[in-house]
Amino acid sequence: MLKSILLGLTLGGLSLTGCYISYHHNRTRLFNGFCLVSAFFSFIGSFLINTIHFTWHNLYRWSLGIVLVGLLFCCLLYCMQNNFHKRQLLIWAPKKHIVGLAVLLISVLILGIFGFSWLGWSKFLNKINYLFFFSLCLIFTYFLICFLTFLATAYLFSLWQPKFPQKYLIILGAGLLHGQYISPLLAARINRGIKFYQQQKAAGFTPPLIICSGGQGGDEHLAEAQAMGRYLLQKGIDPHHILLEKHSHNTYENMLFSQKIIAQKGIAFTQGLFVTSNYHVYRAGLMAHQVGLNIAGLGSKTHFSFWCRALGREFAAILLRYKYFHLLSIVSLVILTIAIVF
Repeated sequence: MLKSILLGLTLGGLSLTGCYISYHHNRTRLFNGFCLVSAFFSFIGSFLINTIHFTWHNLYRWSLGIVLVGLLFCCLLYCMQNNFHKRQLLIWAPKKHIVGLAVLLISVLILGIFGFSWLGWSKFLNKINYLFFFSLCLIFTYFLICFLTFLATAYLFSLWQPKFPQKYLIILGAGLLHGQYISPLLAARINRGIKFYQQQKAAGFTPPLIICSGGQGGDEHLAEAQAMGRYLLQKGIDPHHILLEKHSHNTYENMLFSQKIIAQKGIAFTQGLFVTSNYHVYRAGLMAHQVGLNIAGLGSKTHFSFWCRALGREFAAILLRYKYFHLLSIVSLVILTIAIVF
């Protein structure tokens, strides 16, 4: 037992060391979060490993449990995505929600199988069943680790707190209401930027330039940057401190086109911040680093229910960013399961 604890503590210490070195080299690396998650499980595992008696039957039970939890988690995300918190029950939903209903029914089926297995009926299940559930177990576990890595990396990135003075603020746009009015989501971003602007001014420093970044969507009557600039003027911001970037249509272009404005002004890339919603800070920071802006971000608050849904979309976007790596990992896990079972 002592050897297991020492091994776990050693691996955890090495993971924390790797996290520290990697974080100070590049704050946007997913490797930072992976090391933090690895350290956590190393410390916890070092004390739990001796309490778990390994048998194929127990492993099968754990596999079924993980699959069940994963499916129920998918159901929860689906319900949140479709405003389940507003009492729109899945079984009464329109036909477009048939996918969610299918996931729910599959979850109930897995729950029944899990219950039978727990009662000792798993001896009637053949190797195909083992292969199926072990594969699902490994895949769900893989994506759970990916999600925890994403959360840990986003948290570590948020620890990078800005200091006065800053030379510029990039406020990222969002969709306009009725094609021309500032939405509550966008207003929260702008107000967060105004707060920092006023705090720096009150501290005795020259206020930063505010770059409003956002182009005109197909259903908008004007560029988001123009609406944002108008909002800033209404809040009393000096018009000489407002710059408009009116051509971007996504986060990457927000950063890329704003970087060009900063270069034209002769400002050092590292002397600024970007402002966006709290759930979007990490991915925006990733894009900023990609175009050479090694800067921190300020996050505006969002409603918890919307934050949960938006966080799921952010995680999906990160997964798609490395889709080939994840596809290769899943294929490898399935091959590993086949080798173990057969």
